[in-house]
Amino acid sequence: MNPTCAQRPLPTETLLVVWQVHDVHREVSGVTDDPANALVSLVQTLRACPGEAWAMMRPARLAASGRPEYDYLPVLLTLHRDPATGSLRLR
Repeated sequence: MNPTCAQRPLPTETLLVVWQVHDVHREVSGVTDDPANALVSLVQTLRACPGEAWAMMRPARLAASGRPEYDYLPVLLTLHRDPATGSLRLR
């Protein structure tokens, strides 16, 4: 007996992690399926900014439309870089 489309299990969905760092001159971002890698990349990039900057990390999945875009989920983390001290703090 062949299962119908409704009976076939759906493939597991891979949740991605999107990170973005913004300063007054540029935006740097990345996408990975490894949250630890995303956090390391985000912090390293944020620390390398010369002045004030902020960053965020959030999960995403490929859009159901099939178009090359993401459906974003709520923000997991937002950090701010203090330009005077270079320290990072949760925002």
